[in-house]
Amino acid sequence: TCAATVSRRFAGVSEGTVPMVSALCVSKLSSLQLLRRAVECFERQDWPSERRELLLLFDSASSSAAAVAEEWGQRRGVRLLPVDESRHSLSLGELRQLSVEAAKGEFIVQWDDDDWYHSSRITKQMEAVAQGGDDCVASMMREWVLVVKSAAAVQASDMGARGADQPRFPATADNSVVAEHALAYCETAVTRVGSDGSLVGTGVVCCSPWWPGSLLCKRDAMPAYTAMRKGEDTAVAQALLRRAGLGVACMSGTAGLYVYEHHGDNNTWGSKHFQGLINTYGVAELSLMHLAA
Repeated sequence: TCAATVSRRFAGVSEGTVPMVSALCVSKLSSLQLLRRAVECFERQDWPSERRELLLLFDSASSSAAAVAEEWGQRRGVRLLPVDESRHSLSLGELRQLSVEAAKGEFIVQWDDDDWYHSSRITKQMEAVAQGGDDCVASMMREWVLVVKSAAAVQASDMGARGADQPRFPATADNSVVAEHALAYCETAVTRVGSDGSLVGTGVVCCSPWWPGSLLCKRDAMPAYTAMRKGEDTAVAQALLRRAGLGVACMSGTAGLYVYEHHGDNNTWGSKHFQGLINTYGVAELSLMHLAA
């Protein structure tokens, strides 16, 4: 089992137990509905409940702060970290670092409030670290599902012209476990590239050498987040990859573990960012078969 594999890999934990994992969620409380989904995704994780925690860092002055305290203040496995007025000017990178410093886990995993995750995300990523050898301290995914939520669909202007030369990433068995509720969520089960180069439908499998938003890392090996308002997770991932003697497992065939919801240019990264990724690395079509739980 994964738990046995991980326990054997990490001799520093008690016999028969697995490392503690802290999921870090920094939220502006822009949408309690999306945040609620992210918390529910954490609560459904099949990593042992007593060996994981969700840290929810949020603006204490938000009009939704009281609702957050009422709903999750006493929830087992969830710790609230309200940010007071004196820290309202902190960048996203600084806020993420605050949550790292408050975490109890031996491992840290980024858990954004508007994305959603398969119930085996933590387990699969910890398994990848355990199987990566003694120097492996982190894991990231190479593939994830991009859900286009709004009419401001991501444009990939040259994809139509590339035709048969468009890079394709073959579906693997693991792509059949795209997050449990993806099929019910998607208005259109199959996404295709339109004649004008736009993405038609609601979901594609995106690819890159590594996806920084999916980072899971051993806490004592993790570079600090710096004072950046965007790109802070990319900077951490790059610093980690540059560190000599440390291994990072970049996982393939696991797109179904992570669904990134693109709301348009209200996201930290707008359409042009994803256009660049898609034009560089291509997409794999997300079909009914891929969406089956």
